[in-house]
Amino acid sequence: NQALHFQSVRCIECHTQISDSILVAHLVLPKEEAVQNCSECHSSDSRLMATLYKFQSIEARNQYGFFNAVVMNEAYVIGANRNYFLNLVSLVIFGLVCVGLVVHIVARIVNKV
Repeated sequence: NQALHFQSVRCIECHTQISDSILVAHLVLPKEEAVQNCSECHSSDSRLMATLYKFQSIEARNQYGFFNAVVMNEAYVIGANRNYFLNLVSLVIFGLVCVGLVVHIVARIVNKV
């Protein structure tokens, strides 16, 4: 249905080229060069993910701080998702545990003698 289609997408999604360097396409193509094949947008490798949802996915990556948010794709993959703040907290805790072990060992040696 054409009316439903136009409620969901902008005209520039079909009438512009995909560009990785800018968020919003500026070069509007003539109708002869517009997307004619439905599968270009309605497939797992949709061109809409590179245009319409580009800003949304970049903002989500920035908001949640995930290094490899491209892998996420709105899903959680065990062991594949890394968060900068969680990495930092885990390193601080690990460092504190190591310092605690060293202090404990030194205290045991000093008290033994």
